[in-house]
Amino acid sequence: MTVAQKNLCMGCMSQKDYDGPCKKCGYQDKSTYNVDYLPPETVLSGRYLVGKLLSSNGESAVYIGYDLETDSKVWVRELMPYDLVSRNHSTLQLRPIKGCETKYKGIVAEFEDLFKTLQNLNIKGTSQVLDVFSEHSTIYVAFRYINSMTLGEILNRCGGEIKWANCKKTFMHLLNTVSLVHKKGLIHAGISPQTILIDEKGTPYLTCFAINEARSDNSDISCELFDGYSAPEQYDSKHWYGEWTDVYALAAVLYRTITGTMPPNSQGRKLNDNLVDAIELDENIPENVSEAIHDAMRLSTDKRTKTVDGFTSRLLDCTSSNTAIYNADMVDDVQKRLLNLSEEPEGEPQVPIKAEDAPLSRKERKALKKAERQEVHKKRHRRNTFLTVFIPMVLTTIVLGVVIWLFISYKYEEIHQGVANYVSNGDTSSDSSSASASSAVEEAGGVPNFVGQYIDIITSNTDYNARFEFSIVHEYNDLFPEGVVYDQSPAANTPMLNKGTIILSVSKGSKTVKLPNLTGSTVDLAIQTLTDMELKYKVIYVIKDEYVEGQVAYTEPAADTVVNIGDEVLIFTKQTAGVSSSGDEDEEKESSSSGKSSSSSKASSKSKKSSSQESSQVEPHFASKD
Repeated sequence: MTVAQKNLCMGCMSQKDYDGPCKKCGYQDKSTYNVDYLPPETVLSGRYLVGKLLSSNGESAVYIGYDLETDSKVWVRELMPYDLVSRNHSTLQLRPIKGCETKYKGIVAEFEDLFKTLQNLNIKGTSQVLDVFSEHSTIYVAFRYINSMTLGEILNRCGGEIKWANCKKTFMHLLNTVSLVHKKGLIHAGISPQTILIDEKGTPYLTCFAINEARSDNSDISCELFDGYSAPEQYDSKHWYGEWTDVYALAAVLYRTITGTMPPNSQGRKLNDNLVDAIELDENIPENVSEAIHDAMRLSTDKRTKTVDGFTSRLLDCTSSNTAIYNADMVDDVQKRLLNLSEEPEGEPQVPIKAEDAPLSRKERKALKKAERQEVHKKRHRRNTFLTVFIPMVLTTIVLGVVIWLFISYKYEEIHQGVANYVSNGDTSSDSSSASASSAVEEAGGVPNFVGQYIDIITSNTDYNARFEFSIVHEYNDLFPEGVVYDQSPAANTPMLNKGTIILSVSKGSKTVKLPNLTGSTVDLAIQTLTDMELKYKVIYVIKDEYVEGQVAYTEPAADTVVNIGDEVLIFTKQTAGVSSSGDEDEEKESSSSGKSSSSSKASSKSKKSSSQESSQVEPHFASKD
């Protein structure tokens, strides 16, 4: 049966024998697409029908697909490191950018080796690799399609959190899968709620394995790290990542799941470690679980829990929770309601509960743990008693001092009014006292110093949100990385007793961009692309037979040139009939960064063209590559 006879929706690969949008996914036939990726209805290896682009990053792209031989849905993944290659839009071949040939060749080999290894190992609990093949000068991987939702989607539907007792069984399966992955010598380094799938039975699947360059900053390609879940060593090229990196991510995912709170960015924690223990956010969370998460999310790899088995053992290290045989009643009731989950099949793998390198028996370790917890409780009690008595005394003294100072200052000015030298001395005394009073006010409710902090950490801080209103302004800044506050108003330590507004200036990163390769694309698409990149442009018509009408012959500056936002790019194309080649009549269009939509830019572009110039009926959408 041919592709045309299948009558498949390119958005979800379900049967569709009617016109108009798909009733299941809403996909419209002949929808616009990103021309840097495969067009819908492409057939790979004579077998896999490619549909809509589902996701992409600096390493690869994932499409919905259909196996024409087995008549089943699949996922198709294409190696497409856009920092190193460009696509020939007519042949779909990927071509390394000049100077990147060796790097691309190495990445192709690593990508192919990774997924052939996963195909051979077929680790239970991971997305199954069905096929690995080469075409269009790159590598493709076909995965078994799983009817599922991401953990992130489930959390959103469950109100943001799931109790430990309800999600425990699912996490034990996930931990066991990651442990098996590690035992095969692989590291995932991208575990997050977005890379964990939950199927109709409530079984978790680990997806989105990637090459090393895609999981560490400062690599040759744009990496994909997950804010709040990626470990600090992934942002630092001086440190290695390993099993402990996945331990950090698993703990962060569990933290997000059982507390409903997004874990802070590990880079931001280096500046201000504001990670709150899970038990402080929900007192019903078992103490051993909270402590296990805390130790698994330590910034220092030397102090962090090293292995998944060790982390699992810590999570199960209490009488009420310590069991290696899963209880069917532990299936998450919330997930059942959402996914209509059925009971798990028998014979699931047992989770190892014995900690590695444990010199004591289980009974001895439990007794030692109990003694340690009692000692911690004693210390907390002594500390709380001290704080309960000492802090009110300090605050009372400060407030009383301020009141006394205000009274004396008022009387002083009243008695010595009119005597200039005494007034002067009085002002000096007043200034000195005001500084003390200001210090007291700042301690009571002064504005913190937000400069140098990541904005997402600030806005997710419940204490800050309770004390202040934030007005956020995004501007380009070459000195601060994207997402970091570089200025604030009012300044740090300004008294703000009542809830007020703080204006935070947040860096958008450097005010430079790298020009994409627009040669061969349509002029309209080039205009839209430059507009989206906040660049001005000018179309120059040239009389040359070898150029194609309506297509970009070349640009100045050339592709891969680094330019400033707002700079002008010249687009050279073949002169169209009815358009004068004189300089005064050359078509000139400029797009500022004032926020005009792409559609209005296109309308303006078409209005300036000669009526005899043809325009494309289907204008592909060029998605930005952030």
